[in-house]
Amino acid sequence: MMKTQVLANDEVHLQLDPAEHLALTRSLFFLIADLNPGQFETVLGRDTDEAFEFAYGVYLTECAARTAGIEWLEDGRVEDELAARRTPSVVITYSAAGSDWCLTPGQLSLVQACASEVAGRASSYEFVTRAAS
Repeated sequence: MMKTQVLANDEVHLQLDPAEHLALTRSLFFLIADLNPGQFETVLGRDTDEAFEFAYGVYLTECAARTAGIEWLEDGRVEDELAARRTPSVVITYSAAGSDWCLTPGQLSLVQACASEVAGRASSYEFVTRAAS
């Protein structure tokens, strides 16, 4: 079960179990891939560069975690080892029990917008089918 804590510096700490983490990252990755760059501002309320940078930061942390042996993450990609050497802009730590996210208010807002948008699209058979593949 997800736990949330607001830190003294206004950052938000999320603790997610593996299923919650995978649901959140799938939503983020599929929505980022589904939107045209011009839609980010209207759909997510975020600048295109900011949204892509955040999604890529999450991707890099997952590459590093897969390379480190976190087995519950989805199958890795060939470039995991190379990507894991880069410094992500997102702070996520992984363990066998799940992931811990430390988000700025802007990153949290983007995550919430993605989750809301995906939930709104859940009735669309095409989107659900693509996301499950």
